[in-house]
Order: sequence, then C-alpha cells, then structure tokens
Amino acid sequence: MGNSCQFVALSVMPMHRIPLYLLCAAELVRTAAGAPFAGQYLAYGSKLYPCATNESKNNIILRSVVSSFNIKEPSALQRLYGNITYYISFDDTFWARTRIDSRSSDGQRWLKNAFLITFPGKACSMMREHVPGLARILLGGDEIMKRKSCSVQTGEYSIGNQAVNWTVPHFPIMPYGHMRIQQLAGRGQDTDYCHMFEFNVIPRPKLGNNG
Repeated sequence: MGNSCQFVALSVMPMHRIPLYLLCAAELVRTAAGAPFAGQYLAYGSKLYPCATNESKNNIILRSVVSSFNIKEPSALQRLYGNITYYISFDDTFWARTRIDSRSSDGQRWLKNAFLITFPGKACSMMREHVPGLARILLGGDEIMKRKSCSVQTGEYSIGNQAVNWTVPHFPIMPYGHMRIQQLAGRGQDTDYCHMFEFNVIPRPKLGNNG
C-alpha cells in the first residue's frame, strides 16, 4: 500500500462489499503519524473552508460554518449554517474524489494522501450512500434521499440551521486523530467542486458516558 490507502469504488460494486477498508485502516494505524490507534469512532467537524481558487472551476460553491462540538454531550449533533450554490446541475454523470490527510506527529503540518477514495461515476448517488447525513443537507433535503434518481438543479440552496450527522456507515473503524478531508467532484478533466473539512476522530464514547 505504500504511504497511502487508495480505493477505486466502481458504481457496480458498493464499497461496503469490499473488505479492503479493514486492511486500509490497519495500515493507517501502522503508518499514519498522529493517528496511532483506530477503532469504532465518533467524528466531529472543526472547520469548513473552500479549496484554493485554482483547484476548481467553482461551479458548485459551499459557504458554511459548523457549530462547536460539546464533548460533554457527544450524542448531540452539530449544526451547519450557510448555503450551497449550484451554477450547474449536479447528478450521476459526475465523478467524486475524497482525500483524507493526517496530522504530523509534531502537529505542525499536514501529511497528504493518507487515505484516498475515488468514485469514477455516480457521484450524487455515492454521496447519498456513503455520507447520508451530509448529503441530505448539501443535496437539498429529504426528498432527494428518497428518489431513485439523484440530481440537483441549478440554484442557491439555504442550509439554514440544520443538524448534521457525520456518520460514514461503510467505514465502521477509522484511525483516531485530527484529519483534513478534501472533497472534489467534476466531469471529465474538469473539477467543478472542491471543499475542505477538518475533523477530529475520537473513540466512540460508551453509552451513558458523557465525559
């Protein structure tokens, strides 16, 4: 595997049928600086911000902030505020890529490409499947989560003040630590969307234990 874990997730083979994530997590435990342990986890967002302007055509732009995480009430969902603008429609003709960076052991820099996930197509449907809590907000609400087809029309969509569940159902274990996620989507050689999410991944608190 080298210094990174890479998946190409084919639309005809859902990722939850691929046991590679277990091997990948084990590799991250062994190699990723700043993330010496892994297991069942709770992830919470600390910062959201756009990529550099030259990393995307900015045809889809997310403007959002996330509320603070309360470690004493870990089951309380964080909230997102802001809006997302689609200057072009978004659907399953798009590809998607997710890069997860880990923090160096001295905490001074990011180590890129600790974990790479690529969806060659069906980006909209894959988002619904793999990050349903975030997809519900960014794709326009509960209705799109129920439809067979997955598409978002052009326009500005208010996020308002919505609770967000960061659960990634097909990744039941992850290395613990401070992570940075780059989320991209596009068609052909063009990248139409790029956004950064910083997260902390901590051991899942036991029931009844609020710290």
